[in-house]
Amino acid sequence: MCDLKNTVVFIIATEIFLVCVVRRTNYLTFPGGYVILLFMNRYKPCPRKTLFCALSLALAALLLCVGRTPLKAALGRAMFSAEPALQKAEEAVPVTLQPGDFVYFGQYAGEPILWRVLALEDGKPLLLAERILCFKAFAACAAPAAGSSAWGGSALRQWLNSAEAAVEWQGAAPVKANIWGGYNPYAQEPGFLSPGNFDAAQLALLDSSENGDAVSLPTRKQLEPLSIAARKRSPTPSALAGDRSPFLFLRSTGWYWTRDAIATNACSICAVTGKGTFYKSLATDGMNGVCPLLRLRTATVLLAGDPSKGGFLCSAA
Repeated sequence: MCDLKNTVVFIIATEIFLVCVVRRTNYLTFPGGYVILLFMNRYKPCPRKTLFCALSLALAALLLCVGRTPLKAALGRAMFSAEPALQKAEEAVPVTLQPGDFVYFGQYAGEPILWRVLALEDGKPLLLAERILCFKAFAACAAPAAGSSAWGGSALRQWLNSAEAAVEWQGAAPVKANIWGGYNPYAQEPGFLSPGNFDAAQLALLDSSENGDAVSLPTRKQLEPLSIAARKRSPTPSALAGDRSPFLFLRSTGWYWTRDAIATNACSICAVTGKGTFYKSLATDGMNGVCPLLRLRTATVLLAGDPSKGGFLCSAA
């Protein structure tokens, strides 16, 4: 009985130690119990578990030696492909976009953005980002556990529709203190529509007739016609490199926001999970992904490349 108590104490102590060392990187805490048990010989060592423990310790050593940000950047490059280099506008030909087509339009963090034509509304294409571009809180609040789920006054709406180098925030700015856990603040980041991401010709293609928004987030109703597989989204390498949370992203897909509030919870937003299903998430959670939605003025555009695979949208035809 005493041996069992000592084993439990050692396991708990190791779990606490690893949580402190890797700052809540929960992928490494459970193997800590295996390591202690291996050293204390409480069961017959298993090669598979021994290898699992060795890999866990190696990952912990990497975190300690190189830090999370370089490791996340390396994992992003290893796990997810970057988008191709831009093609020349001279290769563009007139194309009428249809639902299911793919286009590259604008860029973020130095990578071209791949969009799926989600639907045509009044003849105008709705484009949904095919990848998670970044991780950001939907809302900011001085009391992060009580952030508002209203899209109209949200910090994310302001950022997505700003072309300014310094966003003029209305209400609470998304600084660290106003985000749950302090993960991924973006108050100092230039607006999504800033010149580094979209040029004047590209901005002229955007239609802002719906609530004055040139860019928004998808609604659950817009996403429901897609299959579960088509709703899943993987992050770009730059999204992982830019993630400032203490967690490692070791999955192929991630969560991302819709703009729909949860009727029974004023602090939560409907999000798409990594499995392609819908679930609620706290509005001030800075670890959810952003897959913007935008509307073009016209479906007939100049496109370089194959729209079935991803052509580069240059301008209106």
